[in-house]
Amino acid sequence: MPSIVFSEGFITVSAIILATIFTAAVVTNLQQMSYIQVAMTQNIKEKISTKVEIVFTTVDNDTVYLWIKNTGLNHIPHDLIGRGDLYWGKRGSEDYIPFNSSTPPTWTYSAINDVDVDGYWDPGETILLTLYLGVPQSTGDYHALYITYNGEKTEYSIAI
Repeated sequence: MPSIVFSEGFITVSAIILATIFTAAVVTNLQQMSYIQVAMTQNIKEKISTKVEIVFTTVDNDTVYLWIKNTGLNHIPHDLIGRGDLYWGKRGSEDYIPFNSSTPPTWTYSAINDVDVDGYWDPGETILLTLYLGVPQSTGDYHALYITYNGEKTEYSIAI
């Protein structure tokens, strides 16, 4: 009889330990899933709040100027502007233009109307992207595409 009580006690304690381990594993996974959900929600919110628009483009020999306005709700830090991707070229054969490269083609930017001088590209503010191509642009239909650091894009076509 004492051995039966001891066996039942041992099985009961083992079952409690296993249930505790299982519960801890489930709770940890639920917390991780919650963190992932929060991160995804913040990413979606940021992407939805970001909208930019090329409002004007002009070409001067081997230099292209793109005025881009922040038309979204997101305040974009100036250091993230250079993380965007810029493509330029004749329609259908655009090339990737690296940011701030030491040799052409390359592009830089400057804040045109940073109203509050806070280091952010705020809604309503405009930046000027300057493309240094190194070769004069021939006549034809050209296409510019700028993609922000988080994947929002704006396009502009111009005939030279």
